[in-house]
Amino acid sequence: MTALGTHDAIAAQLKDARIHSGNIKNCLGTVRNYLDNYPDDNNILAGWIGVHNDYLDKAIADCERMDAEYEFKDYKITALVSTYKSEEFIGECLDDLLSQTIADQIEVVVIDSASPDHESLVVEKYQKKHTNLRYLRTPSRISIYEAWNIAIRMSSADFLIPASTNDRLSPDACSLLVDALEKHPEVMLAYGDSYLTDMPHQHFGAHTPSTHFGGAWRWPHYSFQDLLNSCRVGPHPMWRKKVHSRIGYFDMRYTAIGDQDMWLRIGRLWPIIHIAECTGLAWLSKASLSGNDTAFRKEILDIRLRHQNLYLSSIHGAKFATPFAAQNIRTMLEAGIDYGFPPDCAFDLEMFAETVTRLVERGRNADAKAYYRYYRCLFPSTAEIEHFDRLICRME
Repeated sequence: MTALGTHDAIAAQLKDARIHSGNIKNCLGTVRNYLDNYPDDNNILAGWIGVHNDYLDKAIADCERMDAEYEFKDYKITALVSTYKSEEFIGECLDDLLSQTIADQIEVVVIDSASPDHESLVVEKYQKKHTNLRYLRTPSRISIYEAWNIAIRMSSADFLIPASTNDRLSPDACSLLVDALEKHPEVMLAYGDSYLTDMPHQHFGAHTPSTHFGGAWRWPHYSFQDLLNSCRVGPHPMWRKKVHSRIGYFDMRYTAIGDQDMWLRIGRLWPIIHIAECTGLAWLSKASLSGNDTAFRKEILDIRLRHQNLYLSSIHGAKFATPFAAQNIRTMLEAGIDYGFPPDCAFDLEMFAETVTRLVERGRNADAKAYYRYYRCLFPSTAEIEHFDRLICRME
């Protein structure tokens, strides 16, 4: 089927989904697969967002709702809180948000993903004292990204921030992040560094530092190329709600690391800014350290490969299927060299450096130069990558 034929078929499916709402969820997956390859098909994208809005509106209508005390007003920020088995943390999370320096400008939307705990009782106590809290409980368990999508759909503010029930923000986190966005209207997402702890129930200003990563995630200067190859941004960013009217919601195909896909979708079109200051505290539980192993690794490789494909296509004017595509690297490096290049593999700096080095060592300078020129655009300039810049220059 041609791209045009595929476009017409997808458009027809979107139209059918809006007429017959029972087909909506299946339609969302099919259309997202199409948009993986044609992310700038604005007609399909607009239709997909419309269908997703319908899906979320129905999901909201099916939820148990508790927001009688909520006061509608012009909030600046919406905090997105997804909870499941978090009764012991939800009160601390709400205290954290309600003690922000600009708390009067923040609304909090709590999505209870059919938790077996009693988060609703905790939230209800807070609602008796605070009129900026909304609570929804879903009929069955949903992923964190579907919960965030529901909260985004309900949001009345211009800026969004996720608030994990077991993480903590600095008291001025929301103020710092919203100031950065307001000072840079072209920027769509802002993020700071994060302190890390290995213990639950810690506080931003008084915590036991983690034994991992030096006790903090201190990110390098932002570049889109770096984001293509590394998990950056961290757990406490803030972004403009309006991006979702242009690129859609979080991708519900992902359950472990779908936020990285969203940051790449944003970074592909707009600037992102890093604040070199710790704005949050993240608890590194055993589950977060393992990264959910299989699910995490599968999802991050899928996300990186897809976005690297799109970026290479934008630079070179062709899809990833080139003489230097991942599936041909084994042949390029000759039989007997096994460096772990699975078909359809996402690239990283180690793979790039090792491949250039081995090709040169085998006297295949022409292949090394061609490979280098094709993939160099994926990486920001660092001391390590500049070593290869000089190597290629000497080979000219």
